[in-house]
Order: sequence, then structure tokens, then C-alpha cells
Amino acid sequence: MKFDFHCAKCKIKSVSVQHRVKKELIESGFIAENPFFGNRKKGSRLRLIDEYSIFYLKWQKEMNNSRLPVRPDYWMMLQNSNTWKTWPGYAFENVCLNHIPQLGKALGISGIIYSFSTWYYISKRGNDMGVQIDILIDRSDNCINLCEVKYHNGQFTVSKEYAKKLLYKKQKFIEVTKTKKSVFITMITNYGVKENRFYTQAVNNQLILDELFQAL
Repeated sequence: MKFDFHCAKCKIKSVSVQHRVKKELIESGFIAENPFFGNRKKGSRLRLIDEYSIFYLKWQKEMNNSRLPVRPDYWMMLQNSNTWKTWPGYAFENVCLNHIPQLGKALGISGIIYSFSTWYYISKRGNDMGVQIDILIDRSDNCINLCEVKYHNGQFTVSKEYAKKLLYKKQKFIEVTKTKKSVFITMITNYGVKENRFYTQAVNNQLILDELFQAL
């Protein structure tokens, strides 16, 4: 989320006013400021986290601006569109980001100090893939959980290629950050992950949707 760009669109030129608006939006729960792992002083990522605002800007606003009458089966028809197919994944990721304390409890680390951040790596070489980790939990017991959020219509199965992708993320994170901590891959899904041999090779543990709504 490019906050400066949106401030410019709203014609908010004063830097102090921009800071105040950002602070109020964070405190009211509309946006979140996620720090970058290993670079907390130099940058962070702002993300819209209010579920209704996300839904309105993605779907409702366009429908309201249309001059054509809304068909009774409008929402059913959308389910077959590519835009709709990518939507559940983004929405599920947002639910996870709004339940970090519950993730900590489900991981069994409520009794230790931990912090949440995000991390990405942009390759400067053509044969080197970039990496993005949206949920990274840095723990005081010298461990780090790299959380892979995956929405699926049923139980998810880790394929050989998907396992390679997860292991590459882990390898690249250790290589670039030079961390000495133990790094674990945690999968967060809505219906769970089938524990086949590729799962065992790449994934250390998994959490499911129900664990995000447990009492703290």
C-alpha cells in the first residue's frame, strides 16, 4: 500500500497531517504497519486490513458505479471469474494477519517473546527467483517460523514442485539474512495439509483455520 500516493490523491500535502492520518488509521484498525525483518528502522509495509473496506473497494464499489442493473445471479456468476478465484487466497491471508496472537498460541509460543514481520527478496540475477514471506514470526528461543499461507477448497496436497518452492524460500532466507536461528516452515491452511513424503521433506508443522479463532 503506497500511503504517499493515496495522500497525494486526497491532496494531503502536509507531512505532519499525513503522519497523523496514518496513525489514526492504524489505531482504528483500518491499516496495519508491518515491519521488514532485519530492517525495522528503515522500512515497513502498510496494508489495508479492514475486511469490509477490502471487500467494498474490490467488489462493491465497482458494482455501485455501474449504470447497469445488478442481475440477481451476479455473485454466483462471479465465482467463475479469475478475479474471484484469486480473492479467497488474499482474504484468507488477511484473516491470518489479523490473528497473529492466535497463531502464536497455536504454535505453542505464547510463553516466550516473539515478533511478527514480513520479508522479501528481489533477485538481481535472471536465474534466481524472488521470494516473498508475508508472515514471519521471529522468536526469542532462537527459532523463526516462515509461514506459508495457502487457501484451498479441500485438504491441500504438497507436490514435488511445491516442496521445492518451499525449500527454496527457506534456503534463500537463510542465505540472504545470514540468520543463525533455526528456521521452520509452517503451513497455514483452511482445511489442513495431507502429510505425504513431500510434506515431510519441506514442512515442519501446520495450522488450520479453526486455530485462528481460539480464545486467548
